[in-house]
Amino acid sequence: MSRAIPLDRYRTIGIIAPIDSGKTTTTERILSEAGQASDNGISISSAATVCSWRDHHVTLIDTPLHLDASVEMARVLRVVDGVLFVFEPNASIDAGFKTVWTKAEGISRLCFVNKMDRPAADFFGCVAALEAELGGT
Repeated sequence: MSRAIPLDRYRTIGIIAPIDSGKTTTTERILSEAGQASDNGISISSAATVCSWRDHHVTLIDTPLHLDASVEMARVLRVVDGVLFVFEPNASIDAGFKTVWTKAEGISRLCFVNKMDRPAADFFGCVAALEAELGGT
């Protein structure tokens, strides 16, 4: 039996953010762009889903960032190829975010500022906080 997609084209991406930051909505949008419908809702524990993007098989792991999920977060970070951190433009970067950011050292990390349609959304302020508090670029 031959595999339709070679193993080197499989990717696992963790999507990490505090609860109610739009992480699940971001996951749903990624699935929509990949041509796959989803029925996700608010997630309080990690949930995985798969989609195809171009010639890759992508597993998305939607992971809420809260204190009760620290063991779960460690498991997710052991299996992902990269992490998408979802930030709100007006939210502060808390200790939980700093801890996970540090634990994800060595893993490709991408930051996404969500909810830019909110009043007083400050993209550049969010980026400055990422640079100052997390050392992100």
